[in-house]
Amino acid sequence: FETRGIDLVYSRLVSPSISVDISAGPQWLSSSDKALIPNSLNAAASVGLSYARGLSNARIGYSRGVNGGYGVQYGGLSDTVTASAGHGFGRTWQAGVNMAYMHTESLTQTGATPPPGLSIPLGGSFSTVFGGAQLSHRLSRSLSAYVTYAAQHQSYNTAYTGTNAFNGTSQTFAIGITY
Repeated sequence: FETRGIDLVYSRLVSPSISVDISAGPQWLSSSDKALIPNSLNAAASVGLSYARGLSNARIGYSRGVNGGYGVQYGGLSDTVTASAGHGFGRTWQAGVNMAYMHTESLTQTGATPPPGLSIPLGGSFSTVFGGAQLSHRLSRSLSAYVTYAAQHQSYNTAYTGTNAFNGTSQTFAIGITY
């Protein structure tokens, strides 16, 4: 499938520390396999509120639009809410947290015949909740170390009798050095 869109964008610095950005417009979707993914007209939009002052920053946002999908899904129309915050502790330590919620409706028609080799049901929707935190420390001008933890819970609303790879919680813990 292919998408085309036109967005109107508005950005404003509300105060020295706070900014707002808004964009919206139509998003046309055309598909080469209309039985699987029908042509459609959708609304695309995003709204964000950002704060930055001194060593602290934060952002909340919302977006809606068609995306290429993920995993075995051929594309989706997603609504996403995000929030993040960070703070520097002097010149060497930084901490940050981020959270997101995404609800994605599949672009494929429920009950459509799947392409050869695909055994999961088409259609349905995914809901995903994500949260993470990171602490980093500057070791030198070009090296820093970090520790990160993230958790994600996903649920798929369509019954599937195969391996349950679409519902559940995953966690990631990482330690690393960046150059």
